Amino acid sequence: ARTYIPAGATHIKHLPTTELQKSLAAIFKDELNITEIDIQDNFFDLGADSLTLVNVYSKISQKLKINLSMTELFNYPNLQSLAEFLG
Repeated sequence: ARTYIPAGATHIKHLPTTELQKSLAAIFKDELNITEIDIQDNFFDLGADSLTLVNVYSKISQKLKINLSMTELFNYPNLQSLAEFLG
């Protein structure tokens, strides 16, 4: 797996802190094949596409037992906003 480091950054600045953020981060890191994720990074900037989000949607539903729509997943494009919406 590769570590994603935003342009101009030397490390991830906003690590997941809540259990929900950590659970969501694990799903996204697995789908994007990265080792770290900043909760403020846009999923699409990390390489996600619509197929990635379909897989993420499925894993959120199965692993976390959370119901959300694909539209909601697109409307909250980073871990911080998605966790706040779901929390």
